Amino acid sequence: MRQGMVLCLVLALLAGCHAGGKSPGPEVRVLLWDFQEAHEGASYVRALALLDSALVLAPAYPRLHFLRGDVLSTLYRFEEAEAAFLRALELAPRYQGAAYRLGSNAFFLGQHREALAFYRQEARLSGAGEDSAALSAVWAQIGRVYARLGAADSAGEAYEQALRHDAANDQVWMWKAELSEDAGWLSDALMQVQEAVRLAPDDPAYQYLAGALQYRTGDYEAAIGHLEFVIKAQPWHAGAHYNLGRTLLALGRSDEAARYLEATDSLQALAADIILARFAVQHAPGGRDEWTVLAMLYEQAGRYEEARQAYRIARQVAESN
Repeated sequence: MRQGMVLCLVLALLAGCHAGGKSPGPEVRVLLWDFQEAHEGASYVRALALLDSALVLAPAYPRLHFLRGDVLSTLYRFEEAEAAFLRALELAPRYQGAAYRLGSNAFFLGQHREALAFYRQEARLSGAGEDSAALSAVWAQIGRVYARLGAADSAGEAYEQALRHDAANDQVWMWKAELSEDAGWLSDALMQVQEAVRLAPDDPAYQYLAGALQYRTGDYEAAIGHLEFVIKAQPWHAGAHYNLGRTLLALGRSDEAARYLEATDSLQALAADIILARFAVQHAPGGRDEWTVLAMLYEQAGRYEEARQAYRIARQVAESN
């Protein structure tokens, strides 16, 4: 999905659909086509170098700065990404998407107040357009930030606002379910996550919460199918193993339960190692060894696509150094 978004932005820029209405020169066009090829091939360091070259020739094009921020975020270079997105907004104050990406990066870094300010800025910009799905996504993120800040009422209001713009936003139904679960309203939470599952049945996160809630409400047989779905899709998912083990134990299927419960500890330890490795990359995004360790842990967990991307970045970082 991200690559598709980047491709659309590149095509729009090549067509001259940017602030100022002028088409980029032929040199910039060539660089952007090369950038598109590099980005689609996950050659992010090369993609960044091509954008930097384009910006030397066309420093006033806000979309070039936005694309640069996107690549820098992928490389965990969040401070530089922030500067790029802010520059896009400086050049085009109503540039939609830039404040949203600033909010997402701040949220990832745990800077929730800053994330909330950026998301609200994006809501004001998106509110001037007609893209209901985009506005729904922004309000969903606002709700998520409020939930992290412990402001449940404000989170609920933001989720309702998101659903008014797009009632089929499955992510909102999922986050509403989490909010209800935290409040102890398990029946409400189950109905809400079931709506998320109905809208996006292949999403393991929705299936997992549905299974966990069905276990908690005593519907053990129904929980099994959801949790088995998650383990098949994400064999590294410690929570799914643990909850499936508890579910089978509750049904008296002790031998089957033991297999899943025994796997839980090692999977939890591996998940914790991955979190630490991601922090290491965040603090040293130019370090080949940090990216390599993260890639190895992803590979150990069976998260092969994430491992491939981390290995690619490790190699590109080494080549650039």
